[in-house]
Amino acid sequence: MMANWSAMVEARDAEIAQLRDLLRAENGRANAAIDREQAAEQHAEELGEARDRYRLAWLSARRRDGENSLHATEALELKDQEIARLRAELQRARLEESRESLRATPRLEYMGADEDGEVWRLADDS
Repeated sequence: MMANWSAMVEARDAEIAQLRDLLRAENGRANAAIDREQAAEQHAEELGEARDRYRLAWLSARRRDGENSLHATEALELKDQEIARLRAELQRARLEESRESLRATPRLEYMGADEDGEVWRLADDS
């Protein structure tokens, strides 16, 4: 009878150790995701658009004890969506900036006059 209890205790100890290892791995993934998110947030702030609700959701998820990996997975999916959205927004902003520079009206400089009349040249705005 005592051997059965001992075996049960050992089995449960092994299961606890396995769960702790899984939890450590999940926390490592969550911390790596937090680092990626912080870099993405810094980029978003440079664009002038902080995304507070995603940050608060992530920080709230981080404060939880982390035993339920479902929360971490959901937060990672939200962050991946936010990163993809920010990348698309940056690409659109760069494209719009490029279009704006192409729309700029050329400026002419008066150079004087010669025997044919006034002389103008395209100004160098660079």
